[in-house]
Amino acid sequence: MKIFLLIGLLFILAGCSGNAPETTQKPALLMPRAFIAGNVLHSAQLYAYHAPATFAVYASNDNVHFHPAGSGFFLCESGVGVTNHHVLDEWRYARVQTHDGREWQILGFYWYDAFYDLAVIRVAGTGHAYLVRGYYADLRVGANVYAIGSPFGYHHTFSSGVVSRLDRHLIQMTVPISSGSSGSALLNRYGQLVGVVTAGYNIPGAQALNFAVCARFIDLESIYRPRLPLPIAVPPSVDAALLFGEWTWEMGTYTFHDDFTGYRIWSDAHSTFTWRIDGALLTLSLPHQPEERWLVEINNPYVITIGGAWFARAIALPAAARAFAGTWTWHNGWINLAPNGGGSRFWHGHTSALRWSKEGQILTLHLADGHSEQWVVRPLDDNHAEVGGALFTRVTIPTDEAELTALLVGTWEWWAGWYTFNANGQGSRDWSGEYATFTWWIDGTSLVFYLQDGNEERWTLQVLGENEINIGGAGFVRR
Repeated sequence: MKIFLLIGLLFILAGCSGNAPETTQKPALLMPRAFIAGNVLHSAQLYAYHAPATFAVYASNDNVHFHPAGSGFFLCESGVGVTNHHVLDEWRYARVQTHDGREWQILGFYWYDAFYDLAVIRVAGTGHAYLVRGYYADLRVGANVYAIGSPFGYHHTFSSGVVSRLDRHLIQMTVPISSGSSGSALLNRYGQLVGVVTAGYNIPGAQALNFAVCARFIDLESIYRPRLPLPIAVPPSVDAALLFGEWTWEMGTYTFHDDFTGYRIWSDAHSTFTWRIDGALLTLSLPHQPEERWLVEINNPYVITIGGAWFARAIALPAAARAFAGTWTWHNGWINLAPNGGGSRFWHGHTSALRWSKEGQILTLHLADGHSEQWVVRPLDDNHAEVGGALFTRVTIPTDEAELTALLVGTWEWWAGWYTFNANGQGSRDWSGEYATFTWWIDGTSLVFYLQDGNEERWTLQVLGENEINIGGAGFVRR
């Protein structure tokens, strides 16, 4: 580990309250139910629950001999990972080894900052366990913190300590770290991510003098910017013919024609485009807009990822199958079945894209990780059914704007903070520690904010139940 790489950070005055970069879309990451209650976890629980979301980093310059380089962790099950910038800075190829011993290629950087020594990376594969960011403002000197990393190649080593000092953006701590700890996740007592282990003194006389960068400086929004992650190694090529047809995702649909024209619906925005595929790089040319470049990964013939987001191939479902479309909840989560065969499922704290079909009583799900499932469906009435023996209840979604407005009134939490909607059309939010007020209203299927700084935001609103909604692809639960 480069011990002195970030010593200069001790003198930086930029605080954790600094503004996040502007972006058009926010990360579509759902908060796992396990984090909602905010239960204090014992050390053994912390490790058992969260070690699967961490990984060891190996790097190489010849793509043959790989060496231990550091540590990291996932913040999204579709392969969005975080490590230190210096862990990958001088290498041409890199891969990770997850808790289950499997190895995955690092496809590239979404974003990095040498100053803060942080990097958001794209790791191959889907279905990864992931962490949820906590609130830096909740940290106090003396609070217990925990690190999971791979010092000296000892995978998924767990260590603990206390916060000994809080700087503007650095967390000084007594958690033991060593070479290879760089990029380790620093967790609070709830198992939430609060920092990224980055540097320590190993000079004579220095004891337990170690540092982590505040997790608020991780630029997760970078994964939604219209540009390709900077590649570390060349990803597998994609045959253009595999993209032909209509694909559905949580924000709308993309249609790729064989004459290399296309059409997309993104929230309430409709646009045409021309497209090409070079290797794994998808380039979209839209009227009067800069070109967009996205990394494409084929998971299976039914589900792909474009720019880290899941897409399911749309199909023409028979009328009997379309009657089963909708949002259903059961004791372990929910499933959203779109009429065009796309959808998503939230099960045991994880969200997965899917393509679905139904023939007779057999419901078939093709999941993003390549697995397929079949379940026997026994209808009970229009809004209830047994699926694989479990009781499913159809969510009745209000369509009237007045009903939607009344449903939203209250405070809703998500992985990055909370939103409060008042009945008078006023509201406030805390987004990763940044507080703002706004006026709000419902416009069709969109939730519109007019912020105090004069900017307007428009997000697709999906109601999953009285106490669970989806705004712009992000999951919210009623406080």
